[in-house]
Order: sequence, then structure tokens, then C-alpha cells
Amino acid sequence: EGVRAIAEFARQTLSDRSAKLTLEIITNATLITPEITAMLAQIGASVVVSFDGPPSLNDRARVTASGRGSSEKVLDGIRQLFSIKPQLQSLGVNAVFGSHQTNVLESYLYLRSFPWDMMSFSFASSAQDETFSPLYTEQMAKVADAAFAFGGEPELRRISQFDQFFKILDSKTRIHNYCGAGKSLLQIDTSGNLYACNWFANDANEIV
Repeated sequence: EGVRAIAEFARQTLSDRSAKLTLEIITNATLITPEITAMLAQIGASVVVSFDGPPSLNDRARVTASGRGSSEKVLDGIRQLFSIKPQLQSLGVNAVFGSHQTNVLESYLYLRSFPWDMMSFSFASSAQDETFSPLYTEQMAKVADAAFAFGGEPELRRISQFDQFFKILDSKTRIHNYCGAGKSLLQIDTSGNLYACNWFANDANEIV
């Protein structure tokens, strides 16, 4: 009901303005029900599912309150979301990698079988970045090769990390600052503190 109320308030607020409204919902899909899918379809949300790939990978970090793997619940939620995909603004997936796992290629090969509008393969920074960031980068290079082999540029564009570079080329916009920290990007934590970058979050010396 809270999400429905926010969506209605946002629409009313923008009703007399020339602005485009995007309502993005990020969910692990474990609590998706027919009632929730009906609400998401009604508001025309853009939904992103947090799902790390095949159960053997996803269940390493994403578990239920009982400590069991969440993949069975996630897959049921995904099936329900795909049943309303035509009513959604978009339906995508975000997989997260880092010290807990770096097998991005295996995740991509599994997730590409679903008709997502977008796939994202994010890296979770930690104190062990020097070890795991290079492994993630190597895997992303393999994903790029596999995606291009499967479907050329259109398949590459389904992956947000690559699509952002195509969009820069499409717009013919010269990039002066490749890092947007403090320029085009601010990160807010759950306490309302602002940081120039998500890598600085929780560091009291970096609060803006």
C-alpha cells in the first residue's frame, strides 16, 4: 500500500509538468504474490530482481531467515513477474559479485536464458578488492566475448555495464570526468548521510 501511495503521489505531483516518471522497484522477489504483481502492473513499475545466477551461486550469499538458500522462492517470484512483464516499464536482473564469488560468466550464461530487458553484473567493494576486482574484470571480459558471440551488439546492450558505453557513443558526448564522484553522483546511506561515492559510505571523514 505504501508503494501504491508513493506512485499515486508522484503522478499527481508531475501531472502538470513535462517530466517523465520512472518508478523503479528493486526486490529479491522472495515475497512476490499475485496481489503485489497486480500492484506493480497497475503502477507500471520498472522492476529489478536481485538474483546472482544459478542456485549453486545465488545460494552462497542470498539465504532466507532460516539460513536456507533463497533460489526456490526467487524463481517463483520471477515467474510471477514475467506473467505481468507487458504491463511493466521494464524487467531486469542484477547479480552481485565480490569476495563471496566471481564467476560472472556462469551467472550470465544462466540468466541470459530469461527474457530480461536488462542484466547487470555489479561488483561489491570490500577490503579485499585488490584480490577480487581483477578476477571480476577478467570474468566481465569473458562475458563480453560470449554476449557478442550470442547476439552481437544487441546482446551486449542487454548488459547495463556495456550498454552505458554504447549510449555515450550514441549521444556523441565527450566525457571529461570518467569518475562522477561528487560531480554527477552522490550516495546516501540509510541514516541520510551523503557521500561523493558509494565506496566512501560509512567513513565519517567522507560525509559531504
